[in-house]
Amino acid sequence: MPLESSIQSRIVAALRKRGAYVAKFSAGDVGTPDLLVCYEGTFFGMEVKQPKRYPTKIQRHRLEQITLAGGVGIVVRSVDDAMDALATVEDTEATSQIIPATTCVPANLANDSDDSLEDNR
Repeated sequence: MPLESSIQSRIVAALRKRGAYVAKFSAGDVGTPDLLVCYEGTFFGMEVKQPKRYPTKIQRHRLEQITLAGGVGIVVRSVDDAMDALATVEDTEATSQIIPATTCVPANLANDSDDSLEDNR
């Protein structure tokens, strides 16, 4: 399984090549997504995860906050995931098809009782 840092580096390069502004976030507010992205006027908070890994409760909460504020809070596991998210901006009909952060987690983990703020990387 590729390291999360390797996945993130490939995603950042692809996003920038596409013309997106990308800021990598690594310290500060707990749960803030790994990548803060702006593309064609849309703000994205992208939490990068390895395949079969899921965001923590606080990370899911931050993604939901971004979505409720009018941005797009999503989990990405590959360059294709990130490019698909950008494509929704280009195709306004597809924007409503973005999957909310809460649906990116298996049902058995979505209602976990883990109140920890630890990162699940």
